[in-house]
Amino acid sequence: MITQFFGYTLLITGFWFVLYWIFGGVFFYAIALLRVEKLRKAQFSCLFTFASLLAGFGAARMGLILGQNTIRACLEPGQDVFGRLASIIVCGILELVAAGLLWFIVLIVIGFVIFLLSRSENQSWIDTNKPLEDEMDELLEL
Repeated sequence: MITQFFGYTLLITGFWFVLYWIFGGVFFYAIALLRVEKLRKAQFSCLFTFASLLAGFGAARMGLILGQNTIRACLEPGQDVFGRLASIIVCGILELVAAGLLWFIVLIVIGFVIFLLSRSENQSWIDTNKPLEDEMDELLEL
C-alpha cells in the first residue's frame, strides 16, 4: 500500500498543503493583527510553511491508510492513472476529509507554538509608554 500509492500521496499532500497554507496563514494573520505584537514574520512564515507541508503529508498518508480497504474495493486493474486517482478520491473521501480536518487542528496547535516562538523581544510601537517628545529627542540625539 505504501509504495503503490506514493505518487497519489504526493498529489493529495499538495492539495492539503495549499489549503492549509492559505487558510492557516489567513487565520494567523488575523491573530497577529488582533494581538498587536511584534512578530518575526520571516521566521514564522518559514516555519509555518514547513509545518503546513508536514501536516499535508500527514493528512494524505493518514487518509489513505484509514481508507485503504474501501479504496482497494473500488480500484479496477485496467484503470489509467487518472481513473485510479478518481477512484481513490471518490471511495476514500470520508477518510481523507476526516484526516484533513484532524491534521488542520494539529497544524493550528503547532502554529500557536510557532507564533509564540516567533515573537520579537522588542516592544511594539503601540505598547511604548514614552511621550512622543521623548522619542523625538532620542532620535535627534543620534
